Amino acid sequence: PENSNVCIQCNAGILYLGACIDFCPDGTYLSVAENTCKPCEAHCTLCTSSTICNKCEKGWLLYNEDCVVSCPLGYVQIDDRCVKCGDRCETCCPSNIDRCVTCVQPFIFYEHKCIDACPVGTFQTVDSKGRISCQKCSERCSACVSLEVCKDCIDPFVLYQGTCVDKCPDATININDICYDCTDKLNCKKCLTNLNTCIECRNGTFLLNGICVSSCPSGYYADNLHYTCVKCNDTCKSCTNSSECTECINGYYFVEGTFVCKACNSPFIIVGNE
Repeated sequence: PENSNVCIQCNAGILYLGACIDFCPDGTYLSVAENTCKPCEAHCTLCTSSTICNKCEKGWLLYNEDCVVSCPLGYVQIDDRCVKCGDRCETCCPSNIDRCVTCVQPFIFYEHKCIDACPVGTFQTVDSKGRISCQKCSERCSACVSLEVCKDCIDPFVLYQGTCVDKCPDATININDICYDCTDKLNCKKCLTNLNTCIECRNGTFLLNGICVSSCPSGYYADNLHYTCVKCNDTCKSCTNSSECTECINGYYFVEGTFVCKACNSPFIIVGNE
C-alpha cells in the first residue's frame, strides 16, 4: 500500500509523525493519554505540556513557564531565564537578586535596599522619572532637607542659616547649637539670649544700656578702647573721661586750674564756671 511506511499505532515507543520513537524531540512533549508527541508553545524547546515550558529557544527567556523577549519589572535575566528580584525591588543585580537597583513605588531606594522612609542623616530626592531615593547629608550635617540646607549638625558644629559651621559668627548667638541673629544685626557684635540686649558693639558704635548708639549722650563719655558709653562722675554734666569734666552739673563749679567739679556752698554763689 501507498502508506505502508506510515505508522498509526505503536506496539512499543511513542507515535510521532507516522513513526515510533523512544523520546519526543525538542519542541514537543509526551501526551501520555494519546501516546504521541505534541508541540510546545511558540519558542519553547523543552516543555511538559502545551502551557508549561522549561526551556526556550535561543534569544528568548523563560519567565513563569512562558517564553518572553525580555524580563518584566521585578525580574532580572540570569542566563536564559527571568529570576524574581528581592522583595520591593523593581530592578536588581544579576549577581545578587537582593541588591536592588530601583524600587517598586512607593518604596524608597537607599544603599541598594527599598525602605519605607529615609534614615537619619539623609534626605529624600526624586529623579526625572519620579523614582525616590535617599541621599546623604553633607559631611557636618546630621539631619537635612537637601544637600545645601541642614537642620541639625554633628558635634561640635553649630547650625547657621542652614549650614554647619565651627562657631556662630558676629551678630549671632549660640542657643542650643543654633545661631540666632541679634536684633540689631548691623551694629551689635554680641548679644544675650533674648537677642535684644547687646553686650558688644561694632561699626564704630558704642554700647549703652544694652543697645548700640552712634554717639554717647550727655552725662557719658565714649570709651574708644571698649566701644562703650561710660557714665561721667556724678558731679559732671559732660566729661571726656572718668576724672575730667567738661561741664559741671547745677550747683557745682570747676576747682581753679582743674577739670574737677565741686559743690558751691552757701553763702557763695557761682559766677561763670568758677
